[in-house]
Amino acid sequence: MKVRYVLRLGLRFQIGDGNNIDIWESPWIPRAPNYKPYCCFEDDRRALKKVRDLCGVAGNQWDVKLIRQTFQPMQAEEILKLKAPVTGKSDQLIWHQCPKGQFSVKHILAGKEIFIGTVEPFR
Repeated sequence: MKVRYVLRLGLRFQIGDGNNIDIWESPWIPRAPNYKPYCCFEDDRRALKKVRDLCGVAGNQWDVKLIRQTFQPMQAEEILKLKAPVTGKSDQLIWHQCPKGQFSVKHILAGKEIFIGTVEPFR
């Protein structure tokens, strides 16, 4: 088993300011396949790039209408459950399979069957 491969299966972003998380390519939605949203319309993919782009004018709250128009209903609700981006806070990769988000080798050894064949790795 390649450790890098398994690492990519369990890593996702925790939103800070949302400036470094690509909406369509980065893993960031906890209950989405591969932690990534499905893009319904190519125009959305071109217009919306970073998680920060999903915030309203004030910048510290989700643009609820935009999110519900852009994503499938279940994914929209998952996004709205997340804390909205906060200016000055860094986005960070976390280990999704651990409540504290910290990775250790024992998580791979104890749960490797969870990862194999369930999701594609983050690239």
